[in-house]
Amino acid sequence: GSRLIVARENDLKSYPDLRPQLLGRHQLENIAVAVRTAECLGISREDIVAGVNRTTWPGRLERIGRFLLDGAHNVPAATALAAFLQESYPEGVWIVFGAMADKQYEEMISILRPHAQQFVFTQAKTGRAKPAQELQGLVSGSYAASTVAEAIAVARTHAPAGSTILVC
Repeated sequence: GSRLIVARENDLKSYPDLRPQLLGRHQLENIAVAVRTAECLGISREDIVAGVNRTTWPGRLERIGRFLLDGAHNVPAATALAAFLQESYPEGVWIVFGAMADKQYEEMISILRPHAQQFVFTQAKTGRAKPAQELQGLVSGSYAASTVAEAIAVARTHAPAGSTILVC
């Protein structure tokens, strides 16, 4: 038979050697589920700790220099990203943002807006992308760039020294 796996952040207290590389409070719940699952599978504590401590997730709250990269591809992901920004960057960040036209981009922008010092809108090289100029129309005073490279260049040039630039 199958067993229901119930995990909470408190479950991690019995693993004092955990040093997760994944950023964001929401990852603690994910790690708790992974740890509990590994325990149910009979994986050793040593291997559980090694797995958690070595796990990375490129493009999910990944820091590269002054840039922070996140896939935030839907409303729940944008909500988790906003919570991370509130906790880690209360002063706000510059946001390079692009979305597919079939996504809830207006709601995602609304969720991220309180954490944005400035938006630079862009679009991926696909017909599914929402045009950057149309996204720019949603936030007065924002920038629009027709390519991701151009958007990053705009942010790099105009963002104050020392500020963080989120690309999502």
